Amino acid sequence: MSSKASIAGHPIHPMIIPFPLALWTTSFVVDVVYYFWREPSLLVISKFLLAAGCLGAIAAAIPGIIDWSAIRNSKVKRIANWHARLNIIALIIFAPVSTCE
Repeated sequence: MSSKASIAGHPIHPMIIPFPLALWTTSFVVDVVYYFWREPSLLVISKFLLAAGCLGAIAAAIPGIIDWSAIRNSKVKRIANWHARLNIIALIIFAPVSTCE
């Protein structure tokens, strides 16, 4: 599938999506380390990672929506719709957690 949102023929969405995944995963790892060490600065780092992951997810959604709008195949569109729903759920879960004290 060709991408409408691309740079020099390379789709943008796949370039951005690893960042929220890595940031959210690293936040979880930092929380586990905090559980054992009880170092308060780890909570700050974890919240920063969660918030950065949410911003990255929003940044990835923009070219994703542009690509989604170009999909004509109904089966592919259905898969893309589930992909979008799951990412919205992730944002609904992670965004409020990143703002908690």
